[in-house]
Amino acid sequence: MDGWLTKQESEPGAQSRDYPLCMVDRSDTNPLSRYPRTLHLGDLAVVLRLASPDDAALVLELAVRQPADDLLYLRRDLTRPEEVEAWLDRADRGQMAILVAQSGDGLAGYASLDRGDASWTSHVREIRVLVDAAHRGCGLGRALVREALSLAYALGAHKILAQMPLEQESAQRLFEDFGFSREAVLKRHVRDRHGAKHDLVLMTLEPRDE
Repeated sequence: MDGWLTKQESEPGAQSRDYPLCMVDRSDTNPLSRYPRTLHLGDLAVVLRLASPDDAALVLELAVRQPADDLLYLRRDLTRPEEVEAWLDRADRGQMAILVAQSGDGLAGYASLDRGDASWTSHVREIRVLVDAAHRGCGLGRALVREALSLAYALGAHKILAQMPLEQESAQRLFEDFGFSREAVLKRHVRDRHGAKHDLVLMTLEPRDE
């Protein structure tokens, strides 16, 4: 899970009226056609749309304004322009889907679904979410997870993976609300930017019956 979610993001009270708790749309057979569209989350209105290579500057701006502690856990260092370009290029080549939430002239967050490069895990999508520190607590993280799961279902994912440091308890509660369960804890598996090692939690959801 990229970045942190506040306690409020993981509580039912943070949800929008447009998004009843854990209601995920599994019926949309053409999910990309629903974007762009606007979400209203209390006083916050965001436009959800698919990212493009033209969003490099906006993604960079989103990353560099996050608290230093949040940046410790980014899978990619999105404060570096070359990393942002490589990340968006994966989406442009169809290796992942990135939904961005735009508020005004900037980004309030994103959700990504990455299918990886190995053929034997092509049925798996890894979900990652980042919510701008200035927009946490209004339910945006929950809405982004829900949108990403709906997209994953429609794209035929058989298993969805979420990874996060053990310390991100609020993120774990959020994913549990959507039916994810803890599958493994890898001890001292990831290092932050300071070189400190942390346990990594693997949470999974299998939405389709084999």
